[in-house]
Amino acid sequence: MRLLGSTDQLVVVFIVAAAVLRLVAEVAPYKLAKPRCKETCGVKHSIHGKITVSHNMSYDCYNESGMSTGQLSVSLSAGNFTVSADDNKLVAIGCDTKAWIKGYKNETPYWVGCMTYCMDLGGVMDGECSGVGCCEASLPYGTHNIRTSVGSYGNHMFCESFNPCSLAFAIAKDAFIFNKTNLNTTLEEYEKNLTIPVVLS
Repeated sequence: MRLLGSTDQLVVVFIVAAAVLRLVAEVAPYKLAKPRCKETCGVKHSIHGKITVSHNMSYDCYNESGMSTGQLSVSLSAGNFTVSADDNKLVAIGCDTKAWIKGYKNETPYWVGCMTYCMDLGGVMDGECSGVGCCEASLPYGTHNIRTSVGSYGNHMFCESFNPCSLAFAIAKDAFIFNKTNLNTTLEEYEKNLTIPVVLS
């Protein structure tokens, strides 16, 4: 039996080390969890240095008398990440709706927003988000914290029968296509803590 020389032993060490590293990569992937979550709940990973998190939506709802039935503005803190301007957009849904995001870029506050208005569903088109039933706006680069708010011009008095609520949210660009049925969503649906994806980079 031939004993291994020093060169042979070194080769064996490299082979074993490579196998161990490959095994670790396969069975112990990197995990990142949101607070109070086990392992990866609410977070999806990307090999491109980005993560996708679940985020709530802002809403503003009224009854047929124009009285508020529910309102919520939501905030998102990205920590050491930024809210990706390349991958997200602001979307607002409603026929009596103004929506805006307040954020900070290099400690300077900013606001971006849009408005949408419609007297009936006649001009509302599926897949269109240009100001009739749905509008959208770009986000600036380099923002770490945002707060999304939404409001009404006339308390939905003229559109409550088919659009009781205004809705606004930051969302991954490829995750939303507007449909006119979105206008019929009720406060009860929003209160179920519906969430949407937002990309951090």
